[in-house]
Amino acid sequence: MSASSGSPSVRGRNVDIRKPRLAIYQSWLANAEEGWTRFVLDQFEFAYDIIHDADIRAGSLNAKFDILLMPDYGGGQAVVEGYTKGTMPPPYVGGITPNGLRNLKIFAESGGTIVFMNGICDMAVEMFGAPARNVLKGVKSQDFICSGSILRLDVDPAHPLAYGLSKETACVFADGPAYEISPSYGSRKRLKA
Repeated sequence: MSASSGSPSVRGRNVDIRKPRLAIYQSWLANAEEGWTRFVLDQFEFAYDIIHDADIRAGSLNAKFDILLMPDYGGGQAVVEGYTKGTMPPPYVGGITPNGLRNLKIFAESGGTIVFMNGICDMAVEMFGAPARNVLKGVKSQDFICSGSILRLDVDPAHPLAYGLSKETACVFADGPAYEISPSYGSRKRLKA
């Protein structure tokens, strides 16, 4: 597999596309999704940097990156807190901390894009104020079972995030959240976090 060498065909629009500076957050917490995400990026020949807790705590993310991928680490609080003192050597404890959370907000408010993946999406709602509600939060598994199901997605192929996709495509639901977007979102400024 390789990245496309051609330009996207978008009717009625002339869109300049530049290669984004991409980073993937790698917590010191164990996580298979982060590894699989790197695998997919490698297979499609995306250039990316790996950043850790200390990089986010240091700030100035916009100077280095345009897009930050946040894989699922079981929730935002786990990312903020990380391993507790005494459970790991000092360089690997403490998470991104509240200061790092503030730096992520600055990154988003300054034009950076944060892609929250699966369960970490609740971080966007709870800690960034995204106008959405996880309709599956608190729902018991015996009341909602969909894991492994193949679902149909309706896509706007004219949107830059969907270039190359057809109007209908498939996805696999893997025990993740589902969101209801607040009705007022359409009249609000574009969500940055």
